[in-house]
Amino acid sequence: MKNLSLKISYILTAVILFVLLSCKAEYVEIHQWARDIKINSCTINEIRVKTDSVWSIALKEVEKLLPDGIPDKERETIINLKNAHLLRNVDSYEILGDSIYAIIAKMEAYDIKMADSVRTLNFQNQDLEMKIENAMTEINSPETISQLRREINDIKSDTCL
Repeated sequence: MKNLSLKISYILTAVILFVLLSCKAEYVEIHQWARDIKINSCTINEIRVKTDSVWSIALKEVEKLLPDGIPDKERETIINLKNAHLLRNVDSYEILGDSIYAIIAKMEAYDIKMADSVRTLNFQNQDLEMKIENAMTEINSPETISQLRREINDIKSDTCL
């Protein structure tokens, strides 16, 4: 009888440890998903900053190549507008020349590529958010859910490196 009680005690301990370790493993996965969201968000920010910088460099070159005779207001618009489609709508666009057209076309292609990257990262973040929410539905303890939500928010609000 004593051996049976001891065996039952070992089995129960093993089951409890298995359940606890399984839960902890799930929480590790939730934390990793939150870190992945943060990494993606930081990458999105880097893409935006880099795109703005590349546009600034390109528009400095455009400014050097602008022909004489463009009204000051349009000149100012051209050298500050970081959007290829809108640049093509400027009244003086037809007289800007092939060199400027080439710069604008390159920037448009760059914008499309960067927008695709941002869109992909946003979709990944949506998928990760859904994984987190689905995993949270498996947790029965409101206290654990609240704690995990605080930890996730801390991870997401961390400063980008």
